[in-house]
Amino acid sequence: MYFSDAVSAARGARPRAARRHRAPTVSGGPSASLFEVCRSAVSVARLLESGTDPLLARGQRAQRSAAQRVTPVEAFYVTTALGGEGLDLPVGRLEVGYRFDAMVVDTTVPHTNLHVFPEVDRPEDVFQKIVYGVHPVNIVRTYVDGRLVHERK
Repeated sequence: MYFSDAVSAARGARPRAARRHRAPTVSGGPSASLFEVCRSAVSVARLLESGTDPLLARGQRAQRSAAQRVTPVEAFYVTTALGGEGLDLPVGRLEVGYRFDAMVVDTTVPHTNLHVFPEVDRPEDVFQKIVYGVHPVNIVRTYVDGRLVHERK
């Protein structure tokens, strides 16, 4: 968004155009936090959905429909897997042949905004809660290219 002074709607774009939109996502933008970038992507997509001119009726100001809503899971996928593709790097996927970059998130750390209820939260719910509510204290281990580079004790 900052690179081109515009919101790039990568969904529905032709493959070559979509590839061009992905690479800047990996650059981090105003934050180096993967989760903050995902939250920003979801927020900007919601702005496209609801529009930004309050003087127009919702149907007139919206640039996309709720059916095109970007979920936290999709934002994470674009930021990681498609970001790696956009840069032609073997990163962003937990697959053979890709670099192992991962964070271990502890959802039980007290006094954070991350609250998981195992009896009702599905895996998708937990993932969404991690994207929205993770705090640095929740990240207990970080791996880069297969090496443990951070461990919270």
